[in-house]
Amino acid sequence: MMNIQENTLEKKIKFRQLKLKDYESVVQLQLLSFPEMKPWKHEQFVSILKMFPEGQVCIEYNHIIIASSCSLIIDSSKYFETSRWQDFTGNGYITNHDIDGDTLYGMEIMVHPDFRNMKLARRMYDWRKRFAVTKNLKRIAIGEGYPIIASTKVNYRFLIMLRLSQIKKFMILY
Repeated sequence: MMNIQENTLEKKIKFRQLKLKDYESVVQLQLLSFPEMKPWKHEQFVSILKMFPEGQVCIEYNHIIIASSCSLIIDSSKYFETSRWQDFTGNGYITNHDIDGDTLYGMEIMVHPDFRNMKLARRMYDWRKRFAVTKNLKRIAIGEGYPIIASTKVNYRFLIMLRLSQIKKFMILY
């Protein structure tokens, strides 16, 4: 594990949009962050960047991607309690991205294990909040299998999380 102070990290990080050349780095980050999951297929990554490039961002430290976030805009009226991640993301290709939608759906956020507890995921969520406000979206959502809870605007102070003991999947809206 690296021993990096937050103030040192702050001076050397760069927040930017993902690019096609980042594919291998993102796959490596996925394997480290979620070893039990299959990483993006190359064609999924290409499609994500083609469909909604401004929704795919990363954080670099010394020219190495240490965190990333992928998202798309959806029309929440088209999804239900039984909707799964695959439904929300067009099976990871985001071909269902709807620029006229009302909800920013967060597909994933990854942080390199050596850089956890440095508020990088928070930076990604803060970026999502600012982006949603800029695009005048009603909400931000992550997760799957949820009763749709609507809010009329993004609220920075409240995070509503529905997690019932009999439901293993959840959706967070804020």
